[in-house]
Amino acid sequence: MIIEQTGRRLAEFTAGLRYEDIPGETLEKAKQFVLDVARLAVIGSRLPWGERIREVFRQIGGKEESTVLGFGDRLPAINAAYVNGTTSHGLENDDTHVAAIHHPGVTVIPAVLAVAEREGLGGKELLRGMIAGYEVMIRLGVAMQPSLYGDRGFHCTAVMGHFGAAAGVANLLELSTEEAAHALGIAASYASGLANFLSGGMIKYIHAGKAAKAGVEAVLLAAGGMTGPKQIFEGKHGFCHGYADRYDLETITDGLGKEWKTVEVHLKPHCTSRHTQAAVEAAATIASEHDLRPEDLASVEVRTSREMAETLICTAPTDIIEGQTSIPFAIATALFKGGSRTLDEFVLFEDIKQAMENPRVLSLAQSIQMQPDSSFDAQKGNAAVTIRVSDGRIYTKQVDIIRGSPDNPFTTQELRDRFLNQAQSVLPREQLIQAADLIERLENVENIQEITSLLH
Repeated sequence: MIIEQTGRRLAEFTAGLRYEDIPGETLEKAKQFVLDVARLAVIGSRLPWGERIREVFRQIGGKEESTVLGFGDRLPAINAAYVNGTTSHGLENDDTHVAAIHHPGVTVIPAVLAVAEREGLGGKELLRGMIAGYEVMIRLGVAMQPSLYGDRGFHCTAVMGHFGAAAGVANLLELSTEEAAHALGIAASYASGLANFLSGGMIKYIHAGKAAKAGVEAVLLAAGGMTGPKQIFEGKHGFCHGYADRYDLETITDGLGKEWKTVEVHLKPHCTSRHTQAAVEAAATIASEHDLRPEDLASVEVRTSREMAETLICTAPTDIIEGQTSIPFAIATALFKGGSRTLDEFVLFEDIKQAMENPRVLSLAQSIQMQPDSSFDAQKGNAAVTIRVSDGRIYTKQVDIIRGSPDNPFTTQELRDRFLNQAQSVLPREQLIQAADLIERLENVENIQEITSLLH
């Protein structure tokens, strides 16, 4: 089959990537992302949407192939990918690629994990497939943002996750270049997901799950002989033109296989939107350094980009997602938790949930002033916070590089501690220690079920 250049090069990369081709730094980052998604899926299994999505697919039933993390049910691989993708996305704490404006881990990892378990594959295969998925998904996102979201209103995780999951599983199963191209072509017709989740509801959380499942399905269909179009990304009827007003085809394949986008991924400290992270860190740092309590505050002002200052401003959330995507509410939650505790323990999902029922938090959120400032960049998500204390003191903190970003990364030990401290609310700590040990030496794991058997 002769296909367009962009689709052909992505398919060649997907089918041709070998473990030995991947730099050590990229492999180490990938293991961190596996550990973090394991944490999120285990905790997320106990959230309302995690419990409901698991029950739906439990009732659907089917062949017991792959583990539902946190619960231990075994479902068909495509359905396990759906549930694990939903639970791991449900805390709003998942890894992020800034320029792509999406979360690759919660679509790619659930997909490759489910299929690797079904096939009895090991850690090297999982890492290889995972990185193939990250690279394809990130490059497509970067090439089409911010237009895909800003001009068209699509949720990039939901849309691009189909390609990330498909590329990852196609590599994992060692599809040929032609089969990989068909899988990407099928994924292009599956891809969807709107960004109107900002108005509430549970829909955002299933976006990652449905993309993970559809990516797996696209590969299984391609492996079974189903074919996709010859023109996937290019042309008037191609994916890029259909989903964005502005895009750059060269960005998709420029440096492919030589420049690794996986290492550009951020890990978020707090269970809130990435665009709230800098403001939360700034406010919490001031409160921690000067031992400030909410009752000490005379005023709080946030300076950030116009896009963020005018949109992420819900001060009376009636829905969790509204609270997680609000800068004033996230700051108020952090200040009531306590500056040092916020920095050490982060803003957790439960903190957001409890804050929504606390009238003092809501009152503080409503008093926080948002100031648009052209010197700040919405894509970077940077912000400055000024706190005026009742006794007249004034403190300002600006955060340009948030904790967990590639320029200010978490250590493996910090991520391990977070995994153990948070996931032990669901599973025994000793069991989690064993899982963390295996993930840290993932390349030596012969069967991925050694890990999944410990995560429920």
